[in-house]
Amino acid sequence: MKTQNVLQKHNNLSNRIRKKPFVGALVVVVGLFLFWWIWGNYDMNYWKNIGDSYNAVLQKFGEPIKVEIDTTCFKAYFENMNVVCYDNGSTYLAEITDPDIRFGILKIGVGTPKRVVEGIYHFKRKFIDLDENEFGVNDGVVSITFEYDENDCVKKMYLCNWYW
Repeated sequence: MKTQNVLQKHNNLSNRIRKKPFVGALVVVVGLFLFWWIWGNYDMNYWKNIGDSYNAVLQKFGEPIKVEIDTTCFKAYFENMNVVCYDNGSTYLAEITDPDIRFGILKIGVGTPKRVVEGIYHFKRKFIDLDENEFGVNDGVVSITFEYDENDCVKKMYLCNWYW
């Protein structure tokens, strides 16, 4: 009887010890999956901060300093930003030097350190044929290129839509 109780206690203890690493491993796997899913699929909503159409850009930034019109598009020059729009008014390209325009939870923009930018886009497809002071990624339907200054901080950002 005493031996049976000892064996039963030993079996119960063994089962609890075996279950703990499994539960711990499961928690780690689920945590890593959630981190990857949230970090990799976070939508920066770039055009919300600028405007996805020429009218939206005008509402946010006022009248441009200068406008150049081409056959299929036009370029509007603002104080700290240039925007290229198709003739239908949809925004295609933005060149940003304004430190007040920021994106995402971490508020990346002009002045953000290089290590922060490259950490945010660690899991994104990167452009390979860029200069040493540039970094670019394809973030879904938007490509974004960062140009760094001598202090390794963002000096200029380029946003480009992949659809039109």
